[in-house]
Amino acid sequence: MPPQEDESFGLADRAVALFRERPILGTAVALAGGWIFLRNPALATLVTAAFTDKSSSQYRRR
Repeated sequence: MPPQEDESFGLADRAVALFRERPILGTAVALAGGWIFLRNPALATLVTAAFTDKSSSQYRRR
């Protein structure tokens, strides 16, 4: 299956495609990401907040 250049795919779709096309590389990326999050919990908190706090930014007044 050729790689698709459509930008409508989300991060999860890209991760699934990576695991299907290159399972060893996908596993290495997942382990490296997990290791980084274990070494730096503040980074994990920052990333989680960025993904879950999308709706409140619409109502913020300046």
